[in-house]
Formats: sequence, structure tokens, C-alpha cells
Amino acid sequence: MTLPDNALANGVPPHWLPYISTPDVDATAEQAARLGGRIHHRMELPDIGRLAIVADPGGAVFTAYEPSGITPGHDGPPAIGECSWHELISADWEISWPFYSELFGWEQTEQMDMGGHGIYQMYGREGRPLGGMMTRSPEMPPPCWFLYMHVPDVHASVEVIEGLGGTIVTPPMKIPGDEEYILHGIDPQGAGFALHSM
Repeated sequence: MTLPDNALANGVPPHWLPYISTPDVDATAEQAARLGGRIHHRMELPDIGRLAIVADPGGAVFTAYEPSGITPGHDGPPAIGECSWHELISADWEISWPFYSELFGWEQTEQMDMGGHGIYQMYGREGRPLGGMMTRSPEMPPPCWFLYMHVPDVHASVEVIEGLGGTIVTPPMKIPGDEEYILHGIDPQGAGFALHSM
């Protein structure tokens, strides 16, 4: 969607906004506020559902979403073109973790020590890996959610991104221990994104 004028006036840049499904968006918003989050906006969309735009205690924004019908998405492996990893760049992941864990029932899985960049804490739900959290370093963007889209080949995507006016921020790199690759980019309007191939 196009950013509303009031968002642009307040310095909100183009960005991706994750939606996290919940069976009761009002209860989730109230719990988020009790846990130190901030509710920016609530709305109901006919035939789509109710939603609340929430900032976590560190300022990263997401949408809690109660669909009016069947919940979008699925619990199987991500298909090509779907979001395959959900990464929180946090002011402090150890403060962010109990907020999301209590709100959505996520469970800690593996940790990876990134040396000078600290701990990367991965999480999931009912045995399915969902993403990871890390504390931001000074050169990183302000606290935010970063979404990884599943593509057939990250390396082949470089030419496509640049041909469409995007910018590669982090060239394709191998994930330690796996035959998986990622890259980070910025689209022509300045929204950050990431790609992931397995």
C-alpha cells in the first residue's frame, strides 16, 4: 500500500510490515501494552479482519491480525515467493524475547554466537523454525522486523534486483553450517528486504 501522508510527514520510510496472526486482536493489543509495547492504531477491514499496529518495547513495529475468515499462510515449509525467515533487529533481543514469547507462544530454539555482533537467538512454534532475533549494532537500521523471501537462487537474483533499480547491501553469503544462502537489499523506494535460498 502507499504510505499515508501522516506517516510520511512523521518521517516513516517505505518498509515491509509483518502481520502476525492472533485469535483475538483486542486481547493481544491489551496484553502487548501491559508488556511494555505501544499501540499505534487499530482498525477493522470488512471481510478481511481486525488489526492493531503495535511497537514492541524497543520500537520495532508489527501488525497483530485477526482474520475474519481462514487464517492466511500454512505450517508447512515455505514455498518459493513466500516469507521463509522473520528476523528481529532489536534494541536488545533479551528484552524483546519475553514480550514476543508471552504474546505469541514462540519458543527459543538454537543460539548462534556471532562474535562481536553478540548472540543470534532463533525461535519457532510447535517445532517449526520461524526466525531469529539479534541486538542491533550501531551501523544497523533502527529496531525493525526484516523479512526474508524464499527464492530459487539468491545468486541469480542479484542481476534481477539491480536491473529493476534495487541495491545490493549484503551480497550473497552462505549461512554457517547449512547449504543455504541469503542477501540483503533495498528496493527502488528505499524499503529493505532480504532473500533466502535453500
